[in-house]
Amino acid sequence: MQRPGFKKYLLPVHKNILKIGIAVFAIAVIISGAKIFNIFKSESSPAVPYGSFSPSSPNAFSKTSTVKGNVQLTQNSMSDYYFKKGSTSTFNGTLENYSSVQITFSADIIISNSQNQRITDKKFSNITLDPSETKTISMDTPPTLNPGTYFVNVGIYDSSGKQISWFPRYQNFKISP
Repeated sequence: MQRPGFKKYLLPVHKNILKIGIAVFAIAVIISGAKIFNIFKSESSPAVPYGSFSPSSPNAFSKTSTVKGNVQLTQNSMSDYYFKKGSTSTFNGTLENYSSVQITFSADIIISNSQNQRITDKKFSNITLDPSETKTISMDTPPTLNPGTYFVNVGIYDSSGKQISWFPRYQNFKISP
């Protein structure tokens, strides 16, 4: 037999907790969906890429927001994720045109260290892709990298040099002594 106070006091509390839990879950789903579909993207204030370099500190990365464009990095791979100093590995990234028109753009693969400092990069100019077309860009890691953890960042820029996509720390790899 239940106590008479159970229905009067505890049952409404459980219902309210359930309602709050459902509301929190719904808000989390809405925010996640908004981020996936770029609802929070602001056209009035262009984003500075995670890997942008300020004139005062040309080798330091700054963490900021991301603007995604019509060209996306859809696949990536490395020949080795863990290797010894003096060895190399190749990063391959596949770019895809998600727009309905032909796009000409440039790309930049940047290797940074664990302190977010640019170590080296490779630029690709005048890449032209038809709608849904893909292109793979590649970069070999230099054999002179010291032991440590490194990150591959990829930037995509329109023909005027304006950033349209930024993929910070897209891939990591580690070099041992």
